[in-house]
Amino acid sequence: MPAQFTPNLPLTARGYLIDFLGLCTDAGTNQHELREVLLYLNNLITFDELQLQQEDEV
Repeated sequence: MPAQFTPNLPLTARGYLIDFLGLCTDAGTNQHELREVLLYLNNLITFDELQLQQEDEV
């Protein structure tokens, strides 16, 4: 059974990433490293989104 693409899920996940970035203001937090991790997670979301769209087209 192919995975069903839910268009709101990637937007929701990105919203959580943005909220997390805004809430992590502790002085001990390495902001550069945090941004790199969030960028990596955003890229994974984008890749998964593209894969699901390609599966739906087939």
